[in-house]
Amino acid sequence: MTERILLFMKNKKSNVPKKYKIVFTDYYFQDINKEINILNKLKNVEIIDCNDFISGEIGNEEKILTYLKRTKALDADALIVNHAIIGKNIISQLKNCKIIAGMVWE
Repeated sequence: MTERILLFMKNKKSNVPKKYKIVFTDYYFQDINKEINILNKLKNVEIIDCNDFISGEIGNEEKILTYLKRTKALDADALIVNHAIIGKNIISQLKNCKIIAGMVWE
């Protein structure tokens, strides 16, 4: 899944190197180190981990939106979601989001 996001982001044409902002909304495993290593191949990436704020629970829209505002992440390019429900309240406030992806573990 993170490989697909990597390909999607790399395929965007631009003359100016862009810093990609990618948000992990929630997850229930030890860490996301493998995913971060894959996404760091974009070279210029900022990872925002909502689990720092809502660890161990399914983030509701209000909590996720609060964290996105607090971390100035409403301009994220991608949201990676495990269980959280991302509805129109969040989507309508995302300025640059190009993809909202669900995590699937093999």
